[in-house]
Amino acid sequence: ALDVTVQAQILELFTELCRTLDMALLLVTHDVGVADQIGDEVAVMYAGRIVERGPSNELLDAPTHPYTKALLASLPQPGVARGELRSIPGRAVLAGEALTGCPFAPRCVQAVDDCRHVEPALISVGPRRAAACSNLLSTDNDAEVMA
Repeated sequence: ALDVTVQAQILELFTELCRTLDMALLLVTHDVGVADQIGDEVAVMYAGRIVERGPSNELLDAPTHPYTKALLASLPQPGVARGELRSIPGRAVLAGEALTGCPFAPRCVQAVDDCRHVEPALISVGPRRAAACSNLLSTDNDAEVMA
């Protein structure tokens, strides 16, 4: 873990390198704030699988996948008194654990039987947006499976 000043300097260096060298940067982080600050596009992963991706401002403002929603809801909010943090019920998938269906299904409040048996494909949920949730096909007429 870096202190806030060093982290800010490194992120500014990354941003400057991308701008001056016209390069892309793939940054893997658990810090949603960093992803929002430096990322144009964000991919949210659960158990090693992308469950949602899209432009960072859109995805973080209006998530569609149940895991992304739960993850963002569990973050401390500025201006809100400290209290008990919200957590995602259930246990996380263990490294190397065999998975069938959606890896988030055991913890998902929206899971149906299919979720436990069929791995969902990434589904287009808007321009440059995609999410891997079987429930999106049944609730959004504009959603379509991406090839």
